[in-house]
Amino acid sequence: MKFTKQFEQKVLEMHDKGLSATEIGKRTKKFTSSIIRILDRNGKKLNFEFGGSGDKHSQWKGGVVIKNGYPMKYSPNHPRRYNIPYVPMHVLVIEKAIGRTPNKTEPIHHIDLDRKNYDIKNLFLCEDSKKHQAVHRSLDRIVSKLIKSGKIKFKDGEYYYH
Repeated sequence: MKFTKQFEQKVLEMHDKGLSATEIGKRTKKFTSSIIRILDRNGKKLNFEFGGSGDKHSQWKGGVVIKNGYPMKYSPNHPRRYNIPYVPMHVLVIEKAIGRTPNKTEPIHHIDLDRKNYDIKNLFLCEDSKKHQAVHRSLDRIVSKLIKSGKIKFKDGEYYYH
C-alpha cells in the first residue's frame, strides 16, 4: 500500500515521540507491518516496535523460553547464543561447572534424554560429536538387549517396559 508523504511524516513524528510501531498502528488504524516498513524505509531503529526487546518487552517473563524442547535463557551477548538472543540452559550449567564456555564443537548429552532436565547430574560434556554419537550408540545397544530379553516390548506402535 502506498501512503502519502503527510502520513509517513505523521508516523515518523509519532515514532520520534517514543511510540512503538504497534502503538502507531493502533492509533492510525494501520497494520503494524506497514508502520514498520515506513520506519525502516526512513532509517528508524526498530528495537522497540513490539513494546521493547528483552526485559523491556511488555510480555517479558524472566527471559526463559523453550526452543526445540530446550529451556533457553535470554543472553544476547553470550558466545553460545543461537541466532536468536537465547542460550540453552544446559550450556550455562556446564559452563558454570567447568569454569569456561564449552565450545560449539563440544556437544552436551542429556543422560536421561530429557531436554528440559538441565541438572548438572544429568549432563555429560562430550569432547566432540564423535564421542556424542558413541554415547548414543551405547544407549542403542542397551535398549536392543532389553528388547531381546523381553524387558521392553512393542505393541500397537509403542514401546513399553514389561
